[in-house]
Amino acid sequence: ESIALHRQALRLLPARHRSRALYITRLAIALRARFAESGCQDDLRECISLHRKALSLCPQGHSDRSQSLSRLANAYWTRFELCGTPDDLQCAIRLDTEALELHLVGHPNRTPALVALAMDLS
Repeated sequence: ESIALHRQALRLLPARHRSRALYITRLAIALRARFAESGCQDDLRECISLHRKALSLCPQGHSDRSQSLSRLANAYWTRFELCGTPDDLQCAIRLDTEALELHLVGHPNRTPALVALAMDLS
């Protein structure tokens, strides 16, 4: 199973490895895919936790920060749609706003960031 292999790869990776955020993100994405198929909320909870951990490894100025912000925002949005918890919506809005601020006019990722924030606000 994909998730088991991602977990194993992450366990083998040194704690300070420069690609650790990427490995964590890949596991989070696999859990999100399984959640989409099964509806298991534990998978979504772990997905959010892992995306938070990956974001913590992408400080200001990191090349993957905006993508990490967007993925975490999307996971919070999914949980908001499922549970209706206002805090999840606020987190999604805050994270998507920060991601948008990283993309100046003309940046190729600005449009997707605008769309994500617009969906949060609708």
